[in-house]
Amino acid sequence: MFLFCSGIILGLIALNLRRSGKKISFDLKPNCLMTRYPLIFIPGKFSFFYCFKYWNNIPHYLKEHGYEAHEASLNWTAFFSRKKSLLTLINKLAKKNKKFHLVFSPGSISEANYLAELNLDCIQKIHVLTDQKINYILHDDINIHLCKGINEQIHTSKSEYIQMAHDMFTLSPQFVSSHLLGCHSDGKDLTIEPSVLENVVSIAEQDWV
Repeated sequence: MFLFCSGIILGLIALNLRRSGKKISFDLKPNCLMTRYPLIFIPGKFSFFYCFKYWNNIPHYLKEHGYEAHEASLNWTAFFSRKKSLLTLINKLAKKNKKFHLVFSPGSISEANYLAELNLDCIQKIHVLTDQKINYILHDDINIHLCKGINEQIHTSKSEYIQMAHDMFTLSPQFVSSHLLGCHSDGKDLTIEPSVLENVVSIAEQDWV
């Protein structure tokens, strides 16, 4: 039994390494308005179904366009203390930046609500990226951004079922498609990044109002 479970875990790790190792190439979109404050992408909870580079190449894509975008590093062992781990992260970020944006996926909307209720001065705005309707009550100060994918057929792919298993294991309040996280972008075949960029430009417009 131990060997069987170990084999499954190793297989899942191998799949995640393959996914996280994908590279993308693209032409830069000119004249993109920059955000005034950094964009911090918050990863979802850890599981062996989905681990390593939660947001895949999305932060890299934005960086190449000139944005200060980073995927936060949270302690993966803090499965049941995410809020505490997020507050520790925010305290560290506040020492480096006066303000910053936090970007969540639908799987972390409970944490997004928690931080919005705290009304922390260092958080310029909290955003949730989604490619589907969110069936969850969100704080009024949270911005929802709809990202439209290029190829909807990939929702039936193997990685989508693995993502569903991850969401069930982590008790996600909302299903997160692997498409939204950029799992299917490879080489010049980008499926979600251009749409994310459009939404980030809208964030930048609000920054300078």
